[in-house]
Amino acid sequence: MPKQQSNLLENFGHRQILTIAMPVILSNITTPLVGVADIAVIGHANLPSGISAAAATGAVAFGGMIFSLIFGTLGFFRMGTSGFSAQAKGANDDGELAAIFLRVLMVGFVVGLLLILLRQSVISGIFYFTNASAEVQRLSGDYYKIRALAAPFTLMNYVILGWLMGQGRAKLGLLVQVILNAANILLNLYFVMVLDMAVEGVAWASGLAEIIAFGVSLILILTIYRPKYFMQPLDNILHRAKTLRMFHVNRDIMIRSLALTVSFTFFTIQSANMGDILLAANAILLQFVSVFAYFLDGFATSAEVFIGQSIGAKNNKIFDRAFKLSLVWAFAMATLMAALTLLAGGYAIDFMSQDMAVRTAASAYLIWPAILVLLGAWCYTVDGVFLGATRGADMRNMMLISLTIYLISWYILVHYFGNHGHWAALAVLLFARGVTLHSKISQLKLDVFKQP
Repeated sequence: MPKQQSNLLENFGHRQILTIAMPVILSNITTPLVGVADIAVIGHANLPSGISAAAATGAVAFGGMIFSLIFGTLGFFRMGTSGFSAQAKGANDDGELAAIFLRVLMVGFVVGLLLILLRQSVISGIFYFTNASAEVQRLSGDYYKIRALAAPFTLMNYVILGWLMGQGRAKLGLLVQVILNAANILLNLYFVMVLDMAVEGVAWASGLAEIIAFGVSLILILTIYRPKYFMQPLDNILHRAKTLRMFHVNRDIMIRSLALTVSFTFFTIQSANMGDILLAANAILLQFVSVFAYFLDGFATSAEVFIGQSIGAKNNKIFDRAFKLSLVWAFAMATLMAALTLLAGGYAIDFMSQDMAVRTAASAYLIWPAILVLLGAWCYTVDGVFLGATRGADMRNMMLISLTIYLISWYILVHYFGNHGHWAALAVLLFARGVTLHSKISQLKLDVFKQP
């Protein structure tokens, strides 16, 4: 074993995991706060005559769901970039690192422009499958059409974050995310509470924050790396084999992400079909799940970074150590968050809504976010392993299996248990993701390191 790898193995432990995980967690804390702020601000806004608080809350949640459906599917701009960046970093290939950045950034910009052109088609397609009230449909449609105007910047921000994270530059990624989310929250408060723009104000805040974050992060990157670093030959940026591999991996991650987003979209649509009260209540509880996911993502990212770098460096011992330690820390964090949910979740619900019917409904199902966070600790960390390894096909196939299990479970459980069954099926989805992906790790190691 080379001396550099030997020293890395000798020193690799909890500190390395936390060096990546903690900045990611700190940056992610501000991300769900944006969603919480969206719900809380609209829940206490001075709404126009004729618009109910439940409808406005449901519209922001539903409009956010449309955004998540589309941009969650395109999450490969971050996830795929991170895996490729980590492997190039592990192999000490600076030329490929620069080429990866430019290659994916160009694609993200073009796809973003296409999303602007297709805004109305997206909205029409989503509304075809829902029985949400006309008021919710109108308001959430306005929300998405405004927010989608920043699509190119949103996708390029995904690329920047993934590229930085893959290299282990978690602190710089933290700075970019804090700028994005702080701008979002401040603009949100200004547009809604000061200008009384209600749902449209929430959308404008999100879009403008993406533009601000892109400008700042680009300045930071060019200051650190210098423009000369990115002066790569065009044939290196558009290298046929590497570009095709990128598209193949990202295609599979996109299908996986689409299946995952469809599952949560299905959950929200079915919530809408249960009425505005349960739609708003379930939207609040999903904010709990979102907060938990962003905490656990710190340890999934640590697995992703070090798994990718271990593959680039051909070091299977770091692979094993990174996965084990990331999983231990994820379960420790999940246990803490489950306990806090059961002890203090009611206060958070009261903060996010002033509607007593919504508060009562959300409190009745508070147990489910606590269950989901424990299951999420497992499946999110295993996800990180396969992202770092850029094993898109495995992620795609296991997610499709899990989605099938989820839909079958939902049909059975909702029939007997109503909204409790609705949430239980979501728990089944996370459990299935963990089981199916974990079962493929031995084959992954055999393929990459030629040993189980």
